[in-house]
Amino acid sequence: MTLNDLIRKAAEIRDRFSSADLTLIDACQGRRVKNIALDPYAESGQYRVLVTFETEDPTTRPTAAERVAKVRADLGRHGLDPFKDKSRGMLAVAMRQCVFLMLRREGYTQRELGDATGYDHSTVSWGEAHARDLVNIGDSLYTEVWNKVNMIDEGML
Repeated sequence: MTLNDLIRKAAEIRDRFSSADLTLIDACQGRRVKNIALDPYAESGQYRVLVTFETEDPTTRPTAAERVAKVRADLGRHGLDPFKDKSRGMLAVAMRQCVFLMLRREGYTQRELGDATGYDHSTVSWGEAHARDLVNIGDSLYTEVWNKVNMIDEGML
């Protein structure tokens, strides 16, 4: 399924999902969509759009260490490297967590990302979930960082 197919399908169900879901969809332009599904929230009756993206063939896909190195190099060209030290500054933490989320969505495991970045797999797990939650609720810092990381990764900045 292409992004255009996704947009058409989303238009059919426009009233069933929130604008917070669109932030994640917009940031993934250029990647082929594997599946789209609606997942109802239990209490609110609203729907959440779950989008799965295709990943490369495992034999040709870069290792997690190679992929992290590429992301670090891309971010470094913009004067950003959230992995150069274990800084606890808000921007560095947000950027690390958004990178974890982006790479987890590409199919890398928590263990692979932890080994590639020097963090524990539980840090990757928590950071990924934290970034996803804050982007979905529209937190200004995380939304800005998420969009910037994805635009840099896609070569748009």
